[in-house]
Amino acid sequence: MNKKQSKKGDGAASHPISAAGDGGVIRVLIVVSGMSPAVITETVYALATESPRWVPHRILVITTEVGREQTINALFDGERGRFAQLCREQALGEVEFGPDTILVPSINGAAVKDVVDEATSKEMGNLIVRVIAEQTAIENTQVHVSIAGGRKTMSYFAGQALTMLGRPADAISHVLVNKPFEGHPEFFFKPIAPVTLTYRDVNGKSLFKSTSTAEIRLAKIPFLPLRKHLPTDIVEGAKDYELLLSAAKLAFNGGKKMRIDVASGLVHCGNATVRPEPSTLAFLLALARTREADGGTFRRHATDQDVERFLSAYRSVVPGAYLSFKHAGSDSDNVAIRGAAGVLYPYRKDRRLSEAVSKSDIDRKFLFEARGKYFSPRRSRWNRSVDQVLGSVLAPPYSIYSVGDARGTQFVFSPELSIEVVNDAPSED
Repeated sequence: MNKKQSKKGDGAASHPISAAGDGGVIRVLIVVSGMSPAVITETVYALATESPRWVPHRILVITTEVGREQTINALFDGERGRFAQLCREQALGEVEFGPDTILVPSINGAAVKDVVDEATSKEMGNLIVRVIAEQTAIENTQVHVSIAGGRKTMSYFAGQALTMLGRPADAISHVLVNKPFEGHPEFFFKPIAPVTLTYRDVNGKSLFKSTSTAEIRLAKIPFLPLRKHLPTDIVEGAKDYELLLSAAKLAFNGGKKMRIDVASGLVHCGNATVRPEPSTLAFLLALARTREADGGTFRRHATDQDVERFLSAYRSVVPGAYLSFKHAGSDSDNVAIRGAAGVLYPYRKDRRLSEAVSKSDIDRKFLFEARGKYFSPRRSRWNRSVDQVLGSVLAPPYSIYSVGDARGTQFVFSPELSIEVVNDAPSED
């Protein structure tokens, strides 16, 4: 068995995994463990002997300082170590597992010896979140989290973390071992060659049992993977359990508020941020202004007033834009437009909108003529952007809806959405 040693890190195990399995999938086993290192080998044994067989390429153990010492002493002793024996008997191949992948939280530089109070519990939760966040952020990993060992709070942290950060292909399990092998100091997995172990009954009488009667089963625990339904800026780089949980609560229950910052070009949807292109931002601003002004809506086949409101919003988004056409009846084929930098550009009436800020001017006549075709794509672009950032569950309250029949379709925000516009300077016509 070749055992790869990872470089020493900060406890979050960000080292690359060199081995890849079928289809390039990297299988990562994360185990929360306490004073019983056997849960590690028992879990690996159960995974390797179940159908279909699941052998990890890498094992990360999250434990305390005392638990780390016990794990090293119990599992690693060269080729005589328990883990090396398991690898040989079950033909596990190359597994990256060693002292450097046994991770311990620290407080002010001191390793946590046990989880005994709020401070040590918090740091343990943060370490669990960091490890799971980093491993699930790797696109081709499949993460299996074992919650069989350690304090109950550690199991809870691990289950919660994978719920918020996990993906459909990830898994949570608890390993089950029958008596008297569960917790027996000499039992780590079911060996090929049976061994007779001594144990005591409730009366203290010595009894004997062959390991051939041992049963190691894996209880898979269903979980609801929420990762794709949470804003990407929440799940990517998560390091703090309480912050992750608070952000997730806010994402689902924090009220539906949109904040359009015209000056920065950013739209804040709850606790997520979207940066739309200028024309889409102008469309959002026009919708918001229309709702604020008279509670009205924006029509798919825009009225003259709708077009004027959009043009006014666009001038606010791109200061300095000069619109040459003053009405829909202009018959000029070529006009001069002035961009934000004050430079003149030749411009034809059939030219489509450029998103470049230096040339960001809109042909008024084109908008009046193509009003039925221009604004629908702005709605579609916004809805795609917000869905990409927020996910399919959280995006709908911030989407733009179309209501009415084909002739009278109108674009509206949800009436439950609260919209605030900041840094909005009225444009000058």
